[in-house]
Amino acid sequence: MATIYTKVHEYNKDTQSVVVSFASDTTKSQNPDDYEKFNYDISSLVEESASQQDLKDALALAGLSWCEAHCKKEMLDDRPEKQAELESLVQTSWTQEVILNPVPVAELDIEKLKKELGLLEEGE
Repeated sequence: MATIYTKVHEYNKDTQSVVVSFASDTTKSQNPDDYEKFNYDISSLVEESASQQDLKDALALAGLSWCEAHCKKEMLDDRPEKQAELESLVQTSWTQEVILNPVPVAELDIEKLKKELGLLEEGE
């Protein structure tokens, strides 16, 4: 289970959107103010009848995804040899054959995911 720290910086009543930043127990800083801000359209996260807790849960899931990706970036920041490899690709080009195999995507079970992340209270 991960701990996600979320901060809502702004709410725009006209666009029904929130500006949010995240941190986690796995990012270098646990302060959301130390990281970039994202704009989320509330209707893309939850249904109109959703509770405030539903919105918090949806934002926590979005935060989890961002934090996982950001942790990978932070790990790369700590590896100068990897940065050098990537920098060596600048101004290069190549051609390569790629075989595309469709990957089945399992249906996302939101309730199970909430339970695994500890977002559901006992008895829910």
